[in-house]
Amino acid sequence: MKKHFIFLSLSLCCLAPTPGWGMGAPYVDPADAEVNDHKPKSGDTNALAKCQKLSARATRLGLNTLVIAFEGLASYDASGTSAAYRAQWLAQSGQAAEWPRASNGGYVLHGLLVPFLQRDARAFESLILPYDSVADGNGGVAEACAWAWLKDSRAPKRRLVIAGHSYGGHAANQLATRLQALNLRIDAVVSIDPRTRGYVGNLGRTSNAERWENFYQTNTPFLSGYTVPGADLNQNLSSTGIGHTQMPRAQAVHEALRRALRD
Repeated sequence: MKKHFIFLSLSLCCLAPTPGWGMGAPYVDPADAEVNDHKPKSGDTNALAKCQKLSARATRLGLNTLVIAFEGLASYDASGTSAAYRAQWLAQSGQAAEWPRASNGGYVLHGLLVPFLQRDARAFESLILPYDSVADGNGGVAEACAWAWLKDSRAPKRRLVIAGHSYGGHAANQLATRLQALNLRIDAVVSIDPRTRGYVGNLGRTSNAERWENFYQTNTPFLSGYTVPGADLNQNLSSTGIGHTQMPRAQAVHEALRRALRD
């Protein structure tokens, strides 16, 4: 009796792994992907499109206030900012969130914003940027997001709060000036021990800011903050013994942000 052999062949295409499976593309956490799609980083060329998506999501969640915060020289904490964005995103969706721990940088992030967001992730939408992400001649990501937020016709009662520490206080002033030229209203500016970059430029209250509160100290050698001419409040916190890098944690600064969110 003859034996018959049947040979089965598999095409190489059938054996190749599909993207995202096995040895294909690395796993990307859905929350990280969504945050990256909605929150731009400094220098993003598609910042306006991302912030328009962020604004649309805020409308669905009932969020009205955007806080744009600027860190000072060498204090921007990129990994901490990403972790805070992810934690806020998850908490806003009713999921468990792990907030980043304080580091040697991110003084505004860890000292001011995270304590508020831990209590209520929907207290405001947040955007944290380094001090050099905005200049007199270029509003960058911050300007694009302010525009997208305030010009969203689906949410006519939007509010904008700007904060900045050290050189970030100068960035806050520069952004306020640029938004003034665009006839965009700012509900509040909180400047924290502000300093002009390289001693070049000016600080001064802009007419489009409904309220401007400024806090400074003279305890840290070579890192004293400045007053802001025309501000509603210029408060010297030196008597509390506080130093430059601790300023965003000051109770008076927290109370100022609380007023800005409430008014």
